Amino acid sequence: MELTSEDFPSLLIKNPYLWYPNGYGEQYLHHIKLSYNTGGKVSDTKEFDFGIREVEVGLNRVEVDGDKAEVEYGRVYYVNGKRVFCKGGWIQPDILLEESDKRIYDEARLMAEANINLIGSEDMPSPSETWFESFDKYGLMWWHVFYQCYRMTPGTETENNPLDHNLAIACVEDMMLRYRNHPSIISWVGVNEVLMNENLYRLTKEKVKSLDTTRIYIPTTSYHWDVDALTPYLKEDLPTGTTDDGAPDYNWAPSSYFFDKVREVYLQMFRNELGMPSVPMYNSLRKFIPTAESTANVNSPIFPLDSIWAEHGAWDVSNYCYRSYDNAIRTMFGDPKTAKEYADNAQFLSADGYRAMFEAANHRMWDITSGVMIWKINSCWPDVCWQIYDWYLAPNASYYFARKAMEPVHVQLNANDFKISVINASHRVLDDVKVTAKVINNDMRVAWQHSQQLTVSPDCYKEIITVPQHGKYSYNYFVKLELHDKAGKLLSENLYWFYSQHMDFFWFTSMEKPELKKEVKVSKEEGEYVFSICLKNESARLSHFNHLTLQDARGEEINPVFWSDNFITLFPGDEKVITARVAVSDAGGVAPTFVLSR
Repeated sequence: MELTSEDFPSLLIKNPYLWYPNGYGEQYLHHIKLSYNTGGKVSDTKEFDFGIREVEVGLNRVEVDGDKAEVEYGRVYYVNGKRVFCKGGWIQPDILLEESDKRIYDEARLMAEANINLIGSEDMPSPSETWFESFDKYGLMWWHVFYQCYRMTPGTETENNPLDHNLAIACVEDMMLRYRNHPSIISWVGVNEVLMNENLYRLTKEKVKSLDTTRIYIPTTSYHWDVDALTPYLKEDLPTGTTDDGAPDYNWAPSSYFFDKVREVYLQMFRNELGMPSVPMYNSLRKFIPTAESTANVNSPIFPLDSIWAEHGAWDVSNYCYRSYDNAIRTMFGDPKTAKEYADNAQFLSADGYRAMFEAANHRMWDITSGVMIWKINSCWPDVCWQIYDWYLAPNASYYFARKAMEPVHVQLNANDFKISVINASHRVLDDVKVTAKVINNDMRVAWQHSQQLTVSPDCYKEIITVPQHGKYSYNYFVKLELHDKAGKLLSENLYWFYSQHMDFFWFTSMEKPELKKEVKVSKEEGEYVFSICLKNESARLSHFNHLTLQDARGEEINPVFWSDNFITLFPGDEKVITARVAVSDAGGVAPTFVLSR
């Protein structure tokens, strides 16, 4: 049955409020109530929220090294006519699927507040309606993947999976009919990284076209096999404009590496998977690593790692995952004496690495890149590997630094050439903004500085000046960037730390941090405790990478807490106001205590 506005005039909505992705506008939702009457009685009713928006797609085309014969393509999404620079990653459901409505909304909020606008999952083809309702509310665009990753791989014994094609297509139809009214869904995706055999490929494609002509269908997110030999039928849908083949992959690399890879163009234009390990904070770690408090094996070359850590993500084969990350921690900060020291040192590495993955995509926005997605955003159980917030919904440093890199208006230092760049992913002009840059030595003296007024057009980036990589710099030094509007309002800030000679940040672990002046105000709004925390460094020393938490009446850390910023660095004289919001129910009905971890 098809209902039209001719039969039901109320379906004709003039000048509707539109739904936009996170960071590009409001997420207006409308409510509809349907009833079916027969024999003068109501037989059935259904009501739900929906959004009005239009999704269009295109392909960005770039020649590799100016070679017209070698061309790469990047998928481009337009929502309501606005070109959207896609930033986000992949999520996983809880390993036991024990997800309350509140937890689902908390995760969606964490992602939205991290400036994420695109997510997908290769492991949850049939999530609850609550997931989609949360995506709709927070403007999180969703790639809906039908079949599970690596259950069918061309050229292998699994290539014909799933064996019951009729059942598979019935499931595809059921998913589409249930979910298609959600504005957050922008693409139907056959499968991640692999591909169905030709029969299921065509059945799926036909079913999608018969049920929804408003969204693009992408048969696979990436391919790594010989298409001509194994899946020539895929060629009719190429280029897909997105890939995770090749590098960068899933292990640690210096920040400059991600920038250099983007400039290679090949396999970089819409990279939908890359990542690195990301150890949670110690308060989370000690909950699932029973040996975390032990120092019995402190002389082991891999302390505090052991088989339990390996079970929770600290594993490696051919430098695929954890080895280079662990080596970098030990090289830069020395061998840890406790698990807490190891976790604390890891935060510096994770912060810089996750920021770099997004900033690398930023630095050639639209010239090369049209999107980037990390593997992954969350974890299905307590883990030390790929994540920006952990299973306990506690963000680590990678969350806050990735969030900074994904902000629509952003100032950054390109790690491979030290150029300062202003990223304007918004659709408004940045008129007469001011960039201030300083190189600050570890004695807090300014070794170099520069300020510049500029105007940045909408939806583009602008490089302005190169920070000298050599000068009268201390063995550890900082590059501090700020971007202000013409009224003096801070739009973006960023802080980088470097070594001038050896790969050595031992000073970070040994510096004595000064006491910060703290003013804390607490109020209650809409079921949440709201903290306003003013921190001021009145000393002549640096206060670097301060982690802020809230604790309940028992002294236990509360999560999730929605912080405006965290892992705070204050130079002498600096002052910063931080806000934090936490559900009254999560705090046990008693106002929490603010704790600054030094």
